[in-house]
Amino acid sequence: MVDDVQRNTTRGIGLGRPVAAEPDLPKKILSGSVTSAVQDAFNQNEMTKTIVASCAQIDGKETSEECRVMYQISDFSDAKLVEQFGEAIADFMVQMQKNLSEGKVPKATIVLN
Repeated sequence: MVDDVQRNTTRGIGLGRPVAAEPDLPKKILSGSVTSAVQDAFNQNEMTKTIVASCAQIDGKETSEECRVMYQISDFSDAKLVEQFGEAIADFMVQMQKNLSEGKVPKATIVLN
């Protein structure tokens, strides 16, 4: 990953999901403080779940006066949190179907904090 960033061969596709979890990842890589992203605990064959999780991380990111980059971002390297997120997806889908059947606009993402 370091080589990809330094050679400018990676784009949003290569960094998208890792940066959703760690917004300052490119800076860390270029400074040499890390060599790769933290591995999440999702089954990597469940692409839809990992994409929904990234959206939740982006939506959960809030700007604070303290400017803490990781503030309010779910840590999906924690297997227990990944399990809770799977349950939240199921609840989210039920609520989405209910809202749609009632003519309401459903929530766009799941936020775990």
